[in-house]
Amino acid sequence: MAFFNSLTKYNVTKEFCDSISQIPGVVIDSKEKPPVILNARSFFVAHHGTLTLAFEGWPERIVEMKKLMEERIVGLNKEFFGTKWPKVTFGVLPDGYQMSRKQFSRLLSVCKYATESLILSTKEQYSNTEAINDVQFVVIKTRSLEFPNYEQCNLDLRSGFGSPYSPQKFSFPPQQIPTPLTQSSIGYVESVLAEAEDSDFYFERANDCSRRISFYTQTLEPDKTEFTLVHFLTNENLITLISKLREIIEKDEELKGIYQWLPEASLHISVRAVVPIK
Repeated sequence: MAFFNSLTKYNVTKEFCDSISQIPGVVIDSKEKPPVILNARSFFVAHHGTLTLAFEGWPERIVEMKKLMEERIVGLNKEFFGTKWPKVTFGVLPDGYQMSRKQFSRLLSVCKYATESLILSTKEQYSNTEAINDVQFVVIKTRSLEFPNYEQCNLDLRSGFGSPYSPQKFSFPPQQIPTPLTQSSIGYVESVLAEAEDSDFYFERANDCSRRISFYTQTLEPDKTEFTLVHFLTNENLITLISKLREIIEKDEELKGIYQWLPEASLHISVRAVVPIK
């Protein structure tokens, strides 16, 4: 396809471009499967102090899609840690900022409170659910994916290759039973969340300054451009939940002003990086 052939301008080989042009076929191969949804699990302070909304785990259909990519794309690098657990990153610390232990403890408490009061307490079955109708193959120019700093090719999980991107939602409840989550993915998410229970160990992870705001907002040089599959957040209720946590933090005496917030329009779930083995 012309879109994938054009990617050679980003310092990747024609052979790799030809190989990744199979991605639409991978999506089409699984298009008759049940709908794909993600259920919100927890607000979480991830490595480097980034604020995230974590989901329960990857559904079988997404896991299958990743496996097919690894089988068919020659020279594809292994999956990175960050996409093994589904999440939305929405808050990032400034460059060089170091949280105090008091701030870190307070932040964990606020995330726990918001998880219990905003996510776990809901009675409506699908209010905290994201329907993944499509994924976008994105050429990243800034990792925050702030428009217009990316190119994209839309891949509809229901009908295969399509362009341009137009976000659509499943009607809830879905007409079919959604594809189940894989137990291994659920376990992986829980293991990630459990890391924060060792506060002394995790404090060092959260204060690692190597991925602060510039990591997300700086423009990448053409030879450093990255490719990835993402899904842009469409559930307004989830976006509202994120806004509520942001408001709680900005009203907290210990935490107000320490985070930089990514724009709502750029909020996304990273599915898998599509980068060649170096």
